[in-house]
Amino acid sequence: MTYSQEVSASRAWALHGADQPQVIVAGHSHAFAFVRGALHPPATARCLRAVAYSDPLDAGTPIGDDYWSFVADAAVGRTVVILWNGNQHTVDFLFERTPPLHVVAAEEEYRGNDPVPDDAVWASRASLRAHFAPTMTELDAVLERLRDRASAVIVAGTPAPKSMADVMSGLESDAFATALRAAAADSQVPRVARTGLRIALWQIVQDLLADSAVRSGADFLPSPPTARGADGTMLSTYSAPDVSHANPEYGDLVWVDIESRVLKGQAT
Repeated sequence: MTYSQEVSASRAWALHGADQPQVIVAGHSHAFAFVRGALHPPATARCLRAVAYSDPLDAGTPIGDDYWSFVADAAVGRTVVILWNGNQHTVDFLFERTPPLHVVAAEEEYRGNDPVPDDAVWASRASLRAHFAPTMTELDAVLERLRDRASAVIVAGTPAPKSMADVMSGLESDAFATALRAAAADSQVPRVARTGLRIALWQIVQDLLADSAVRSGADFLPSPPTARGADGTMLSTYSAPDVSHANPEYGDLVWVDIESRVLKGQAT
């Protein structure tokens, strides 16, 4: 069910789900995994749900100030959960660089995935935070806009990187990855970056999301650890058929965490 709609010059936005939702999930492409749980919530759902997304749903990822204006108008008196970007590390570092990159990070973030190449360039976490920081500037503005309209704002962590097997499978259908590979010379067909590197970069992005939440007074909800395997990558159970996105099963998992956080906040 579509509760409301706003049409911009180029796109239409809608709330997909309950007529009068208590919780709205909004954001970029990772928000799509939450649509099924809003349109067809389980009997155990404890809040009325909706997802602010394109209308029709297959029109593409929401972008632009008019989308966030639509979210701000819909947010009044409701909890809004933001799924912000979350693919920065994939866009910039899906494929191994020459020479390879190594992030100076805590050992547990690598979990023994792969050794550091002898010719690797070592980069500090601070330098990579600075690299990704501009991708959070607009988020800060969005959170400021929502501060006095929503009853509560939650910034949700984004899905962890996929296993090497799932990335390789997703390469066949992912348009972004296909374009990168096609642009490479035959002798320079890019290799997928090491698992440990991708996890370390993802963690930096999660830290930046959490920092944005703190700056705005919003809550931060980490991606559920139960969605990750022993090596730190997303379990195949929750993987959509591309190189970076999660599926509706992942969305359903996070909906449970969202509702628990919302109800706990109401109780306090």
